Amino acid sequence: MNARTFGNSKIDGFDVSVERIDGMWTSIMQDHTYGEQVFEPITDVRTVIDGVEFVNLCPHTINIWTDDGIIDVLPSGTLARCTEERTVVNSISGIQIDKAVFGDVTGLPEYSTPHRIYIVSALVAQAVKGTRYDVFTTGKAVRNAEQQVVGCQGLSII
Repeated sequence: MNARTFGNSKIDGFDVSVERIDGMWTSIMQDHTYGEQVFEPITDVRTVIDGVEFVNLCPHTINIWTDDGIIDVLPSGTLARCTEERTVVNSISGIQIDKAVFGDVTGLPEYSTPHRIYIVSALVAQAVKGTRYDVFTTGKAVRNAEQQVVGCQGLSII
């Protein structure tokens, strides 16, 4: 597997790292000559594995567990969502109960190339079922000892 990953590297005399700052992936370049740091938000993150571009349209990193290790697909900076309308229908013990109706998909780019796939929520994948063959959601959940989800086994189509 040939995967491009993010981490620490050197570019034109700068030490470069990628970190999450205030909820946004940010590249941090340290200029040792002047002792300055340059922060640049990353708004278009893509991961390329064996010539296929994986674009994560979720707000969190997708950790895909494979036989060769874990592939971390960072959020791209674009979110695919379904519009929603909510109507209050009741309350139980002071807790509001809504009825949710989900509508159109937003933030999902048009189909562009057979070498690019989009990772989205199950709700978005369900909304485009049968119309898009470049849209995937996470595979079977991988859980830690406390039963918290820490990744997925592959990807799924709906």
